[in-house]
Amino acid sequence: MSGRHLGASLSAVEVASSILLSACSGNPDIGQTSRTTHGSHPGPIVWDDHLAGLAESLGIADPPEVPVVREVSPSESQAAVDGCLAEEGWMQGNDGWVTVPEDQLEASNLSIYICTAQYPIRPEFLSPLTDRQFARLYDHWITETLPCAQRNGVSVDLDAVPTKETFLQDPYSWTLFSLLMPQLVSMEEAGAIASVDSFLTDVCPGPDEWELRDLVPPED
Repeated sequence: MSGRHLGASLSAVEVASSILLSACSGNPDIGQTSRTTHGSHPGPIVWDDHLAGLAESLGIADPPEVPVVREVSPSESQAAVDGCLAEEGWMQGNDGWVTVPEDQLEASNLSIYICTAQYPIRPEFLSPLTDRQFARLYDHWITETLPCAQRNGVSVDLDAVPTKETFLQDPYSWTLFSLLMPQLVSMEEAGAIASVDSFLTDVCPGPDEWELRDLVPPED
């Protein structure tokens, strides 16, 4: 038996930066995303390429055709995929982990692929951020997320935080989460926080995903 956090959705931070930073979500099941590139900066995430990389990482040689249920925003993605997995019979415990018998790993991998494919990220979230949007992201990290993390017991080496000018020269070279992640993982293992995901989503969240991209959310 092995414990796994089932799910392979792209987190809001990953999509916002157009980079798959698997450490951001602590999710080992996230596949590598293929994308077009312009110089050293990523181009838009190509969802079909993401699914192909996910299938490869999960050992699925012939992935099935999967009908789309609905497109989701990054913040909706994990809940949608988790709900789908629960319907498939993979029930999470309070810690967000699922105990999967070794003889069911192949079945659980297939469920991860199917549930991820059913809920693709909305295309307007798959393009790289503009310089102005990266500046907005940096401002939120420094004025909101970082102080919040410190208030909740995370020690931060402020000398490791680049200035805004330095960050904007190459915004793909650093994220706040690369600084926070080692401690957050240790805090999760020690039971000091429920999970890294919940800390970054509920306790010290990033900027509003729609406002960050100058988008208006659809009406329900």
